[in-house]
Amino acid sequence: MRMIDLSVDLFEGMTMFTGGYHAPFSSEITGTYEDNGCLVHRLVLATHTGTHIDAPAHFFQGAATIDQVPLDMLVGDCLVCRLQDIRENSHVIAGHISHLEVNQNVGVLINTGWHRRWDSGGFYKDFPVFEPEAAQVLVDKGAKFIACDLPLGAEVHKIVLGAGRLLVENLVNLDSIESDRIKLLALPLKVRGVDGAPARVVAIVE
Repeated sequence: MRMIDLSVDLFEGMTMFTGGYHAPFSSEITGTYEDNGCLVHRLVLATHTGTHIDAPAHFFQGAATIDQVPLDMLVGDCLVCRLQDIRENSHVIAGHISHLEVNQNVGVLINTGWHRRWDSGGFYKDFPVFEPEAAQVLVDKGAKFIACDLPLGAEVHKIVLGAGRLLVENLVNLDSIESDRIKLLALPLKVRGVDGAPARVVAIVE
């Protein structure tokens, strides 16, 4: 068994969504070895900082928050879909993923190669568009989550989260996965009553 970390590092100045309403990450020392006998940091971050998971409450008032998501939706079998021909300003359409043999017991991880731009400053510029029709196909097939290395639009969020499924966003290191089927562990911080949370996401390859 091999474990592959698919999560980004959190640090000040890291890549962030540019909408203006996501708090930038910051880290401040509040306890020191000299004064307190141990090292402690204060962290400031948004619910969608770095690698994270969206709960239905992200777009739907009164829907499940991240602490209410069942653990069996966050751990389990996952199909890997590689779309290495996807280029900037292109589109991921239903035809790219309609061949996947998805059911309600598996999730789908989509590797477009865009994750390689995470630290380049270009992640949120000219990125390929994951079309709502592609998301709808996966939801209709029963996928319990969609994990992806692309920024995803509002309509995709509404389709997936509106169906009670989850989105795992901002994955990296996907080229280290050679298998077509893995087990994915996507465990968010258990913060009560919020719309999502940063997560440590790990692929387990037999």
